[in-house]
Amino acid sequence: MKTEKLFIILILFLLVALPGIHKLMGPIPPQWFVTKFQASFLFQIPGGIKFAYMAIMMLELCTAFCLLLVLIMDWVNLKGSTILFNLAFIALQSLFVSLFFGSFLVEDYDNGFMDLLYFTGILILKKIYLNKQII
Repeated sequence: MKTEKLFIILILFLLVALPGIHKLMGPIPPQWFVTKFQASFLFQIPGGIKFAYMAIMMLELCTAFCLLLVLIMDWVNLKGSTILFNLAFIALQSLFVSLFFGSFLVEDYDNGFMDLLYFTGILILKKIYLNKQII
């Protein structure tokens, strides 16, 4: 495995694993999340806030698990790591689209812009390591 790919996997793993673990260890959903989204349509849907929070948490944890498997599979030279790496990128893209939507839903445009930057970085990394070309 190339050193760059190793570092990319590790950084992406930390990007999603740590927040996912923190969410899993705390209250679901935390009060700050409920407060942030109480003026949105999610609050009007029974269980909507909890579902949204859990969906974000599950995307983070599943992506981290896929990246960990990619790391292990590449290390022991097992086939199929490219499929998992692609799945991890799809999960990351879904995560940041969801976060972007949530930020704009509550008019947190600065955070939404950061989510857009993350999404763009994920797209570029996907092009480099899965399609072997830059946009």
